[in-house]
Amino acid sequence: MQGERSINAFVTGGYAPRATDAATASITCGATLTSLFSKSGADALCAGLATVHLDGQKWETAIELNYRYQLGRYFYVSPDLQWILNPIGAPEGKHALATTLRLGFEL
Repeated sequence: MQGERSINAFVTGGYAPRATDAATASITCGATLTSLFSKSGADALCAGLATVHLDGQKWETAIELNYRYQLGRYFYVSPDLQWILNPIGAPEGKHALATTLRLGFEL
């Protein structure tokens, strides 16, 4: 029901033998809290974690925080922040910070 505060969560995992895929294992999890700041249900706060192990590499992990706010019937704005630990291809011990701002339109 629109306007009610709710929380949804998920967890997934995967495994592939080295002979078939360079990504040998992955784990993802996250949660979404709706109607955090608005009584109308126009917003959602999402947090997640995704990690993947590539053959011969360390685990690459992304921790993400995202907020979505509905601007009227068709438009929304969604800032996103990601902290990436051990990005593949980066020098040892280097981490990355990624930010985006999505402006969306939905029919």
